[in-house]
Amino acid sequence: MALDGGFRLRGIPQTSELLTTGNVYFVSSVTGSSGNSGESIAAPLATLDQATNKCTANQHDIVYILPNHAETISSATSWVPDIAGVQYIGIGVGTDAPELTFSATASRIPVSAANVTFKNIHFVAGISAIVEGVSVTGDYFTMENCKFKFSTTAYDFISMLDLDTAHHAVIRNNHFIAEN
Repeated sequence: MALDGGFRLRGIPQTSELLTTGNVYFVSSVTGSSGNSGESIAAPLATLDQATNKCTANQHDIVYILPNHAETISSATSWVPDIAGVQYIGIGVGTDAPELTFSATASRIPVSAANVTFKNIHFVAGISAIVEGVSVTGDYFTMENCKFKFSTTAYDFISMLDLDTAHHAVIRNNHFIAEN
């Protein structure tokens, strides 16, 4: 569906993220459950890993992360976005945006699949000296409107984002907040 002249909200060009050939899933740590289908806002899944496991490679599935979602990344396998062609889109602004908090120095999000997109997700250092926040080896990775931040000034990332062997990555309009 195309709109002549485009559609703008507060001056920002908008597109319909719901246009997809794949499935749409919803995640919420507030109202979600592993027993839910994740196929509606009324029945979201509880974790990103649960949603990822429902996705099909190269089908262009979309995972919406609902406002106030909070998830702890406690290891290198807490959440592994390893399904090609999936978009993970956070809903919410400011303190309502979804937050993923790294709780161990070895915790990370390893993106190994191609064509994966992260939008509007806040990545939070919940401990000092996190070796690698998001590690990307899949080609055509996109990160847009995301934020890396700290829960206190004593916590930090050694590397917030590592594009490793990824080719053709797009990193656009993100905020990387470092300690003073």
